[in-house]
Amino acid sequence: MTVPVMLNVQNRSVVCVGGGEVAVRKVRSFVKEGAHMTVVSPSLHEQLRPYADNGQIVWKKKKFQPIDLADAWFVLACTNDRALNEQVAIIANKNKQLCYVADDPQSSDVTFPVVKHKGAITVALSTGGASPTLARTLLEEIVSHMPDDMDEILVFLAEARVKVKQRIADESVRRELLKKLATSAVYHQSDRYVWLEEQIKTYTDTFGGNDKQ
Repeated sequence: MTVPVMLNVQNRSVVCVGGGEVAVRKVRSFVKEGAHMTVVSPSLHEQLRPYADNGQIVWKKKKFQPIDLADAWFVLACTNDRALNEQVAIIANKNKQLCYVADDPQSSDVTFPVVKHKGAITVALSTGGASPTLARTLLEEIVSHMPDDMDEILVFLAEARVKVKQRIADESVRRELLKKLATSAVYHQSDRYVWLEEQIKTYTDTFGGNDKQ
């Protein structure tokens, strides 16, 4: 069984064993999020060479040895050699390090969902490895229904949440209003800030609160 999480990898030491096509997407993803990335491989895919040239990754041009995982927080076994990937996973497990095995989801501590970003929103979807193609199709459909001004909406909802928590004392009442705020009928309103103030006043007049506006 798995628990969906989002890992903060900034400044974390991540080691990828393998530098070929299998490794490209994973390495780029970790670099993008600020990980300290080391790639252990006798060769390096052409798409990863610029990362090595500008210092975004450390390339150890060599065959894998167990010592290469010594300082890793997260390990990626991304070679095209199943036996080597298994060896990497076993060592990482003994070291109590999180490990992803590209060709064996059952041996992995984590699986990677397909991910799409729209502004500040991150949408991730997984079929548990059954059909990544279906996952991508469903994800595109979900994102296509999201409004183009999503970032503005998020700013409004973040500000609204602070105001509601400050000015409405009753937790159940706060929860009810915050749920109402997160509906498209509300956040698409051009005068949503005015609507928010009216709602807070109505709720505080009815249920009491900390409203001093």
